[in-house]
Amino acid sequence: MTVVDEVLEALVADTSFTPDWPEVLDRADVGRPRAARSPRRRLALGLAALAAALIVIGSALGAAGIGPLSPIKRWLEGTPGKPASRSATQAFRAANGHSWASFPRSTQLRELIARNFGGQRYVLYGFRSGSSVCLTLKGVTLGSSLPPACAPVSVVEHLSEPVVVVTGNGQVPAFPERRSPHVSFGIAADQVRQVTVETVDGDHRAAVGGNAYLWVDTSPASYDFVRSLRIATASGKTVVVSVPRLNPLVSPLEPTVRHGPRHVTETIQHPQIGWLQRGEKRGLSPARAHLTVKQLQGLSLPGSLRLFKPDPTSDIVVGIDGGCLYLDNGLGCSAPNQFFSRGPVNFMLSGGGQANSSDQFLELGGAAADGVAAVRAVLPDGTSLQLALKDNMFAGVVPNMPPIRVVAYARDGKIVGIEPLGGSRPTPTPARRLQRVLTTHGAGGVQATLWLGPVISNIRCWKVATSVGRQQGQCERIPLTGPWVTLEGVQATAPAVFVFGYTRPPISRVFLRFDDGTRVSARLARGWFVAAVPARQASTVRRHARVLGVDKSGIVVQQPAFFYKLNP
Repeated sequence: MTVVDEVLEALVADTSFTPDWPEVLDRADVGRPRAARSPRRRLALGLAALAAALIVIGSALGAAGIGPLSPIKRWLEGTPGKPASRSATQAFRAANGHSWASFPRSTQLRELIARNFGGQRYVLYGFRSGSSVCLTLKGVTLGSSLPPACAPVSVVEHLSEPVVVVTGNGQVPAFPERRSPHVSFGIAADQVRQVTVETVDGDHRAAVGGNAYLWVDTSPASYDFVRSLRIATASGKTVVVSVPRLNPLVSPLEPTVRHGPRHVTETIQHPQIGWLQRGEKRGLSPARAHLTVKQLQGLSLPGSLRLFKPDPTSDIVVGIDGGCLYLDNGLGCSAPNQFFSRGPVNFMLSGGGQANSSDQFLELGGAAADGVAAVRAVLPDGTSLQLALKDNMFAGVVPNMPPIRVVAYARDGKIVGIEPLGGSRPTPTPARRLQRVLTTHGAGGVQATLWLGPVISNIRCWKVATSVGRQQGQCERIPLTGPWVTLEGVQATAPAVFVFGYTRPPISRVFLRFDDGTRVSARLARGWFVAAVPARQASTVRRHARVLGVDKSGIVVQQPAFFYKLNP
């Protein structure tokens, strides 16, 4: 049993009902960064990025019949797939513009997969630059692309699964009148022959090629997401890789740290950055860095801000101005005399944005006081990743695997600082077992049952399971505020489709309303609802509907929309 399993089992102890906690974790949420952040960025932390876990080389691969160096050579040499076309290379370089906050112009773009999905053309590109390997997806038909999604080279070097999920659940930007396609892609070993993407609504075949995999749903249903990948290898083995899903609306239950350094062995008295105190102009000003419009969007950067690229082969730029840190279009500030109040390092995290669009990996950047000679990010399993450090500024890409500890070392190797992010918390008072609250009958005799646990320490656990084996659930800290009607999921299990969520006062009744005017009443129990879509309204073609939240006087006070479809 994993550490996370132990935490969840402690929350919902039950001798007669065994929850499927790996499934619950598929819906696990994000933690909170310590530093302030730009509202335009999503700073994401997941519970357990199993696909990126850096374990002993060959443990899982040996069982799957995969050699430990299968995909490494091509990716480490920057030669996966085939050279990209001249036009694609020119477009890639043009997208970087003349900004200093970009990959070097010598970066070699490679074409990995070019396929049609749902009548739309997509091309997956990849490249290596310094300590990162990156993928970027172009929606040719849509005329839009995803920014590069990057992972550390060390993940590929220490591969423990036949794939590295770089973007587990992403979206290609589309025009407002169209719903953005849902995508998943990553790095694949030589021996990978087939990748099946398991989503909420069923299984889908991904394209494989160029030491990569790609899946695109051009007309996704609402609340559909990738749960896991089922990988078939050339030796006939099957490996299942979990894909953590990040939800910014609730706070997760965090695992306990059991590995890595925990104590400072030497203290830096009065930590500071000497050159900054002396007013030296190191690094570049925003004007000299030629930041693009997107990199400046929504920010009013102070003129005294100094920018740095600790790794010159990366596009990660970190900046400092007194008590302010800059990272990936985000600016977080504190009082200058409080900047190193908790130790000799201060940092920010950023993910899912223009610089790194991955949801499985994060950019980490910050400042270290004089006397810090090295900075490493330590993951829950004890793995530590070296971060580039120059002129007191450090940066790198790390797996989205909280809690992360940033550990600072002196030249003699002594630990001078440990700064946790998403640190472990005591397990709340054990909850009673999940109880069956509500059962709804859908098309074809399929049933959906809602299970709820009591709220303890502001934590609730829930699960929706269908009679044909589909289920999803989550343990979460309850948001202090929110909408009156919150949709938690749309579960399509042919031939039935179920919609479920919870309500707040003044909602007293819930209906589904379809585009032809049909209204279907939903039962409420403890403020939750599970509603079945009538058989005549279900289709393999995506359809639109609304959930109506009605108060006691019969007034519709909220009506969130959703899309649904049956998996053909």
